[in-house]
Amino acid sequence: MFPAIFLFAVKLHGLTFFKVKLWWNRRLIVMISFIVIISLAWSIFETYNNPKGAYFSSFTRAWQLGLGALLALLVYSKQSEISLKIRYILSLVGVGLIMYSWLTFNGNTLFPGFLALLPTVGAAALIAAGASESNSPLPNILLSLKPVKFIGRISYSLYLWHWPVIILMTYKFSQNEQSVVFRAFTILVILTLSILSFFFVEKPTRNIKVPESLSKKSRNKENRTPIQRFDLIKYSAFAMLILTTFVLVISLTTRNTGVNLSSEQRALLENQTKEAIRQDLSGDNTTSYGLLLSKWKSEVASSANLLAIPKTMDPPLSNLLSDRGKQWNQCLDPKSIKQVTCEFGNSSAQKTAVILGDSNALAIYPTVLGALDLSKWRVIALNRHQCMIANVIPFLSGRPDDSCAIHRKWANQYAINLKPDLIVLSDNTNTPISLNGKELVDGRQDYWRNALEASLKQLVDSGATIYYFGQPPGQRPLLECVDSNQNLTASCLGRPSGNIVQRGIQKEISGKYGVNFVSMNEWICGGNSCPPIIANTPVFWDGGHFSKTFAAKMAPLFKALLAEKNIS
Repeated sequence: MFPAIFLFAVKLHGLTFFKVKLWWNRRLIVMISFIVIISLAWSIFETYNNPKGAYFSSFTRAWQLGLGALLALLVYSKQSEISLKIRYILSLVGVGLIMYSWLTFNGNTLFPGFLALLPTVGAAALIAAGASESNSPLPNILLSLKPVKFIGRISYSLYLWHWPVIILMTYKFSQNEQSVVFRAFTILVILTLSILSFFFVEKPTRNIKVPESLSKKSRNKENRTPIQRFDLIKYSAFAMLILTTFVLVISLTTRNTGVNLSSEQRALLENQTKEAIRQDLSGDNTTSYGLLLSKWKSEVASSANLLAIPKTMDPPLSNLLSDRGKQWNQCLDPKSIKQVTCEFGNSSAQKTAVILGDSNALAIYPTVLGALDLSKWRVIALNRHQCMIANVIPFLSGRPDDSCAIHRKWANQYAINLKPDLIVLSDNTNTPISLNGKELVDGRQDYWRNALEASLKQLVDSGATIYYFGQPPGQRPLLECVDSNQNLTASCLGRPSGNIVQRGIQKEISGKYGVNFVSMNEWICGGNSCPPIIANTPVFWDGGHFSKTFAAKMAPLFKALLAEKNIS
């Protein structure tokens, strides 16, 4: 957040302070003030009710632009300068508000809302303090230095590049995102792309001449110059080349070159449950599933009374998005079909388990791996992005994903031929479905139901003991529902009724074919609510996928379930 505020101030300092000659216009000021007040009120309201939407909405941000317009009218259009004393006070206040925002705002801050007033008013005060080119306060002098002004000039390119680069880099290198080297390299990539796009796209585009046909009414004949269309095409092509090269480099340098993890990576995944096993809730080999579940449910019930994020929560809220495990980078390559995605345990073991499903299956890796003795088991994962258990074709990004059907057909047959001892299933049943090249809406539930039955009927031919983890009740992402003081709001609680229809169908068809159904709401819900934090651990990292740490804590429950079938 601070870099954006800093760049906003730097950008204006790098533009040689627009010398607009606007006369005092009360009507214009009243109109803009009205827009500012309405937009700010809506921003405060929407931030409390829909933080994610408020953050990206133009309507909740219009007041910030309006404040800049008022600043231009009230400060830069006046012929008399602000006194030096007042400008020093404004500069001090501006720096103070920006620094306070930088030091106190974090991922849990409800933003924009009324808190956005602090950095926005701070930036406005700092800009107003630099209204005169003489005797500027020290902060304004520093913002006027050439290196800083250069950052201001490329700030729009920085704004456009920083978010996609951070998201892509974090997704591809999630295991390194906390390192200084990773962050420094990310900044270098952002700066490089921003500088290139500024000089080869933004700056040339601004210099493109207006076509004669559009300017003949406002320009003299001698000033008419035809548009340089070739330049526009050339620079646009160059920009696409930069973007394509960046994506290819990231993809190639992080591509999974083998079906198995390295021994070091495998060891990390296999040890994810060590902490949970040391917990009192883990039980032992003689603890029945019923007793263990009863003890676990008491933990769930007590967690439902939490009013704020525990200070000792593991992982802390700041690391929540990273708590999903290496398997998200290693075992869910959307380009891989008809191949084993990951393998764990003893490759020469006589007992074999197979994990089928989409990203929901990835989220329970620590549950499955922690429940099995990996010195005696070989665990094979055959997962694919947004590829459900049901024999359907997903409809993704406006088109059918036929590769999913190809991979599922191969994976199911692979599992059947392997004759494993155990098959574990998990998927998101809400993925859009394609039929005849279009998204299926009417009759989707019946179509999915029949397709799920076809898949389970096929898988039972493997002779394996099958466990189907039902779709859990979803929750609002924890990072979005806490307030600025890390208090849990009512919207943080999930409801047992969430996805209840889907779980009912999963359970019904599982029972029909002798598949063991695991109703996840029994593990994560109590009474009329599903707490977002159980046993001092966030349940989900994103509201729908179990966090790595919590999935590990569910391993003893699954282990006890397997023991009832004499599977160990």
